[in-house]
Amino acid sequence: PPLVHKAFRSWRGDERVYIGPLRDASESPDRQLSISGIGRLNASLVEQLDGGLGDLLHYGDAISMAHSIEARVPFLDYRLVEFCIRLPGEYKFRAGRGKAVLREAVKKLVPAEILDNRKKLGFPTPIARWFREQPENTVYPVLRSETCRRRGIFSPAEMESAIAQHVAGKQDFSSNIYRWLLTELWFQEFIDQRPAARHDWSAPDAKRMAEVAAA
Repeated sequence: PPLVHKAFRSWRGDERVYIGPLRDASESPDRQLSISGIGRLNASLVEQLDGGLGDLLHYGDAISMAHSIEARVPFLDYRLVEFCIRLPGEYKFRAGRGKAVLREAVKKLVPAEILDNRKKLGFPTPIARWFREQPENTVYPVLRSETCRRRGIFSPAEMESAIAQHVAGKQDFSSNIYRWLLTELWFQEFIDQRPAARHDWSAPDAKRMAEVAAA
């Protein structure tokens, strides 16, 4: 299914590039996401609940309030969350599509063109285009730096291969590249104990970056 294929591609991008302890941490989901009694799919969902939900709620609140929109998140009622976590995986993922039980529950209330629409987006930022069209100002200064190469957490050859495929438009590795950038900048900031490099938005390429974002 497309959703599984996309997730596997993203995981493979990280699994190839990381070496040492980070390689162990990005091991196969079959082993990494094994929480006794709830299965791999539910284990993955619990991990997302614990690791990413707080950020998403913060983004949603900040963006909605910035535009004077009062947003509500009714699916976060703790009783509903506890019920959904206990549901078997087949109620959540069926025939390659997520939210199976929700789609079934509202199919008489929601038009098919909405219910079957796969093009749901959160708050997208055009990082894929930025990394592809301006790698010399976004990706290369950090991931090609001598500091990054000497750190011993990335395989330079595998990372260069993934970046080259992305820049050439052969495959979208933007999510992976974004994670690698954040990882290296985090190391610079907190392990090296020196301020991570800041991008100079007064540079001549800033106008071009803004044009790309607006396109």
